[in-house]
Amino acid sequence: MELLPLATTMHRPLDLAKIVDRLEATRPLSFEENLDVMEAAADHAMWELAWERSQKALAQATVEGYRADHPDSRLDEQKLAARVDKRRELVLAYAGWAAFNLGRRDEAEKLFERAEKHATFNYLGACDTPLRRFRGEAELALGHWERAAELLAPQALFGADPVAVVDLKKAYAGRTGSEEGFGAYLAAARHRLARKVDDFQLADYDGKAHSLSETRGKVVLLAFWFPT
Repeated sequence: MELLPLATTMHRPLDLAKIVDRLEATRPLSFEENLDVMEAAADHAMWELAWERSQKALAQATVEGYRADHPDSRLDEQKLAARVDKRRELVLAYAGWAAFNLGRRDEAEKLFERAEKHATFNYLGACDTPLRRFRGEAELALGHWERAAELLAPQALFGADPVAVVDLKKAYAGRTGSEEGFGAYLAAARHRLARKVDDFQLADYDGKAHSLSETRGKVVLLAFWFPT
C-alpha cells in the first residue's frame, strides 16, 4: 500500500487488485491488510476494490476476528467491544463511501446509518473516523450545501481534518455563490459549535481543591506536572 503514492508520482500505476489476488491465493488477508487495501483503493478512486475489501473487513470486524488477530490481548469484555465497534464504524464508513461512488446512494445511506450506531466523538463533537466527512462529501456531491456544512463543520473545526476544511469551503461557496467571507463564517461556526467546559476540580500545591466554576472572572494558571 505504501507503494501506491510513489507509483502514482512516477506515473507507473500499480494494479492493486492483481497484487491482492496474488497474495490472497497464498493466504487470507488479515483485517489490517484488508483495511489498508480498502483505504488505499478509496484514496485512488478504485471503488469496486474498496467495496470488495470493505466486505472482507466487515466480516472480520467481530469479537472472534479481533481475538484471532490479537491472541495475546488481555482486554476485558467492555474494552474488546469498544475495539470491535471502532472496527465496524470505520469499515462501514468506507463501505458507504464506496457504495455512494458506485452510484448506489440508497445503500450508501443505509451503511452510513449503520456506521453511526458505532460512532464515537471527541469532546467537541468531531468524529474520530472519516464517517462524517464521507457523509458530508456525499451531500456536497448532491448539491445539498446546508446539510454538507452541518456534517463537515465539526470535522473541519475540531477534528484536525484539513480535507474537511476544503470541503466545508466548497459547501459555503455552493450556498453563497462565492468563497468570499469564508474566514468570518468559519470563526462564527467555531463560536456557535463550541461547548462550555464541564466543571472540574483540581488540587493546588497545598492539596486544597478548587473547582473551575469558582474561578469565573479570574486569571487561572493550570500547571500539569509529571514527575519522572
